[in-house]
Amino acid sequence: MRSLLLFLAVLMIPALGWGQARTFEPLTSRGQAMGGALLATGTGMDSASLNPASMSLISSYVIDGAYVYGDGAHIMGAAVTDTITNRGVGASVYYLRNRQNDIYDGYRTGASIAVRFSQSISVGFNTYWQDFATGSDTRESRLSFDGGFMMRLGSIVVGGVVFDISADHDDANPWRYGAGVAFVPAPTLGLEGDVIMEGDDPWYRGGVEYLYQGRISLRLGGLWRTSTDTRAISGGLGYTSGNAALEFSVRRNMDGDSDDGSWYLGIGLRMYMTGGR
Repeated sequence: MRSLLLFLAVLMIPALGWGQARTFEPLTSRGQAMGGALLATGTGMDSASLNPASMSLISSYVIDGAYVYGDGAHIMGAAVTDTITNRGVGASVYYLRNRQNDIYDGYRTGASIAVRFSQSISVGFNTYWQDFATGSDTRESRLSFDGGFMMRLGSIVVGGVVFDISADHDDANPWRYGAGVAFVPAPTLGLEGDVIMEGDDPWYRGGVEYLYQGRISLRLGGLWRTSTDTRAISGGLGYTSGNAALEFSVRRNMDGDSDDGSWYLGIGLRMYMTGGR
């Protein structure tokens, strides 16, 4: 199984976008609770949504599953990530599905790979196929990829990524790229702040997480997306027992161009077959 993961990832690198339909947000409860601020420290399924290079932060073989409901949307996904089998190389395969009433219906499937050049520096590529409909008669399918890096400097972790590189970019679908800085002063505490540029419009995201007694994760976050003037606050809990973690999140969107104050609830399960956070 692990060899198959790496084989698929290598095959897909040259070709494999959420495109205009992408939200550039993590699906897991950890990512939702942190306000989406995981460009530097996202692992597992979060690295597939954000920065593929960050999957090398931990050595593990992990299976992720997540579900988010809010404002009529059903968003779900699963991923398998292996950063143990091949020294210095990690890989992930994943599937994401998003359906929101008659507004949007689509899926995204792909693979990510991260190459670690040292204990401090990694680069990664996320390759994917997308298929989505934004109206009753309009459907689009295509291929694209993201590229990112991650660098650790003691208790500081820095990440950067360029999204949807092979797409046709215009005013409706501008270039999107971002960077994040995390401060991890202790194994039980982490803070991160990210900025994603959507053309000329910044998207600010930040979050903090604390691990209590090695089992309970407490998380808070927030975001401000200037392109839609959407603000949100979020929080979540996680419980780890043995090689499994169960996580919950809640997010409250404030008024924006396309949102009148929606609630989003998330649940996730992460199973570590070996290794861990």
